Amino acid sequence: MRGVRHERWQRELGQRITAKQVFRRHGELAAAKGLTDGLVGMIDAAYPIAITRHYAKRIDWSNPDDPLLRIVFPDAEELRADGFGDQSGEWISTRKTGVPGLQHKYGPTALLMVAGTCAAYCRYCFRRRVVGTENETALDLGAAFSYIARHREINNVLLTGGDAFMASNFRLAEILGRLRQIGHVGVIRLGTKMPVYLPSRFSDPELLRILESHSSAGKRVCVVSHIDHPGELDSQAQEAHAKLMGAGVHLRSQSVLMRGVNDSPETLVELFRGITDAGIAPHYLFQCRPVKGGTHFALPLIEGYGIVEEAKRHLSGLAKSFRFIMSHVSGKMEMVSVERRGRDTFAVFKYHQARDPRFLGSSILVTYREKSFWLDGVFGQPHQIIAGGEAAQYAITQARLLASGN
Repeated sequence: MRGVRHERWQRELGQRITAKQVFRRHGELAAAKGLTDGLVGMIDAAYPIAITRHYAKRIDWSNPDDPLLRIVFPDAEELRADGFGDQSGEWISTRKTGVPGLQHKYGPTALLMVAGTCAAYCRYCFRRRVVGTENETALDLGAAFSYIARHREINNVLLTGGDAFMASNFRLAEILGRLRQIGHVGVIRLGTKMPVYLPSRFSDPELLRILESHSSAGKRVCVVSHIDHPGELDSQAQEAHAKLMGAGVHLRSQSVLMRGVNDSPETLVELFRGITDAGIAPHYLFQCRPVKGGTHFALPLIEGYGIVEEAKRHLSGLAKSFRFIMSHVSGKMEMVSVERRGRDTFAVFKYHQARDPRFLGSSILVTYREKSFWLDGVFGQPHQIIAGGEAAQYAITQARLLASGN
């Protein structure tokens, strides 16, 4: 029985809707989005198209504006040339380690790219440059573990990709086991959207035993589940999360604020109530990164902040415990407050994480331009900085370094 269950999710991967099938099965819908067969092929060549059958059942295929459709179905706007391939400076973090597939982003945190593929492909993905390939996957695990062992400041490791649970049970067991041999590593996190894309992955008792054997008090395994819309949390997704909790895994969520997907207070209220009702602790709500091919999902920062704050008015303390965050090249920047005084708008940003620890916790007060979609537009004019000028200058300097590598 174990072998049959183990193979189920892999069989379902082989049954995904692919680029070749998109236009043949949904030509009218594709045409409504300005797509031809040739454009679908061009988009797929730049970033793969794949939709699991499970997720496809959650989509209203009669509605071109269905939010779940927008998450996974290609759009002609993906061919726009604006934005960066690496918006978060991951090449800088990898250069620091000298080990392909291993990033040392912040002092206590390392990222290990364990898989390059996903069960389905989010059209807003910030790693579009590599996801769907193994170009930045960690192949030399020995070198990665040696780096982590030498750097005692690293107390948590994030397994990511791609989707961490696209890795085989054998590979996951090896990675978890080796990390547990490094005494200063406490929390091991696994980033995934598999519970909503392919919940059958967690019907494998062998996988659950592997997770349980490496998760204990003080040495917890944490799964960060990516959930963007309440429609993703069907009964099978909830069951997948329940099985993870049953294996002693700590669950947190992350979401991305996106135009046409969850950009209303009502949707966010339903989303975060659903997340907490499923026993998951809300963690981050990300501003959509201006990655090349995905900039059409982004909302102006001040508009997004207003939506988030209105939603929080209707959420319990636990449900609104998430942070509205931007993963900037200089660090994770939280948008803390916005205030209007007459014709002026003021905003406060705070470094929740920073590449340079000197700026960790630093706040920046600015006069604000309404149509800024990213921090570079906010901090780019020195006369707009009222307080926190050194931290703002650091952000701009890092942004220029990022641009030089793109």
